[in-house]
Amino acid sequence: MQINEIIVFRHRGGVHVGKLEDLAGKKIRISTGRNRIYDVPPDRVLLESQTMVDDETPLVAFKTEAQDLAESMDLRDVWELTRDEDLHFSFRDIADLHWSPPISAVQYAGMILHL
Repeated sequence: MQINEIIVFRHRGGVHVGKLEDLAGKKIRISTGRNRIYDVPPDRVLLESQTMVDDETPLVAFKTEAQDLAESMDLRDVWELTRDEDLHFSFRDIADLHWSPPISAVQYAGMILHL
């Protein structure tokens, strides 16, 4: 993880998209825009996007696109392919089945928000 990287993380039962502000200490500091700051343990990070942002505008655009993908997603075909399998599938596995590679960071984020 790097400062100013867009990350997807869990906090109090929800999933959020934010920008990494600080790595110091036992918790990391994440800004989700509009002056919302979260201090969370690093193990709550679900996705490191490798997308760097300097201000709130590209963060909002990333978040909006991921939310739009999540809301419009239909995974019935993936369910049909996987329902009889005895395997566990990660969000990356499901995204790879849903979209053709290469999968973008915003697509992975959308998958996490959908699930």
